[in-house]
Amino acid sequence: IMKFFVAFNICCVLFMPTAWACKGLAFQQAFVREPPPSANVAAAYGMFVNHSSKTLVINQFSSTAFGGVELHEMRMRGDTMQMRALPQLTIKPHQTVKLERGGLHLMLFRPQKAITASDTVSVTASCGKSVTSFIVPVQRL
Repeated sequence: IMKFFVAFNICCVLFMPTAWACKGLAFQQAFVREPPPSANVAAAYGMFVNHSSKTLVINQFSSTAFGGVELHEMRMRGDTMQMRALPQLTIKPHQTVKLERGGLHLMLFRPQKAITASDTVSVTASCGKSVTSFIVPVQRL
């Protein structure tokens, strides 16, 4: 039994840096806007907050409720509003990044089932090999 505990503790110490790569990440005031019944896309908004003293780089988003999730940015180019996918989100220590209409937001593609107000969906942020999941409510606006 003692050998098991020693081996377990060694494994925990060895793998801790990878397991906690997203440590300190929060998704506050998050919500998914309820899409129309036949829509194949929805959007998520809120604030990503880095409570840690290290820069966090989120290189992928996913959700079990959707076939794909992408970070998008809206910005004016001349007289035209354009939307583009971003490959990652970098959040400096103690920084807050707002996801809001007309700016940064998460695009949620191909819902696995119809989602309605009062549902919740899981959104996962990947920081390298580590993941952090958030339960996000669906709201009618």
